[in-house]
Amino acid sequence: ARLPTKGSCYTFSYHSLGELSAVIGSVCLTLEYGISGAGVARSWSKRMVSLMSGDGSSDLSKYFQIPYSALIGKTGGGFYDQGAEAALPSGDNYFDWLAGLMMALSVLVVAMGVNCGKVVINWFTMAKVLLVIFMVIMGFSHWNQNIFES
Repeated sequence: ARLPTKGSCYTFSYHSLGELSAVIGSVCLTLEYGISGAGVARSWSKRMVSLMSGDGSSDLSKYFQIPYSALIGKTGGGFYDQGAEAALPSGDNYFDWLAGLMMALSVLVVAMGVNCGKVVINWFTMAKVLLVIFMVIMGFSHWNQNIFES
């Protein structure tokens, strides 16, 4: 009766290994979720910029992606290190405020509670269902009955 049947990493670790291991596990999970969320937000932002650029005639990345050197200054003062920037993978040396905005909106939805989160999830689910219906209708409208004939 004292052992939990439902719970999180913290609950199970706390009852089986103690409080220190529970805190370590919780911190690791929180860091993992934060880093993976930042990666998803950054890739989403890069995709949005490429979709908004269209045919490539306009370069919108200069408005949404600010190079670190422009933020800190090219002198290398403070914590900015140009050698560290050179070691980054190509194209990853910028501050992406569109990704930060996405993460801030996600945090806002979570902070507003379950009811707000439920509304947001319902809207996204409706959008996905409408997208699937649209794709099925477009597929039927472009259907060729003679698909196996040469």
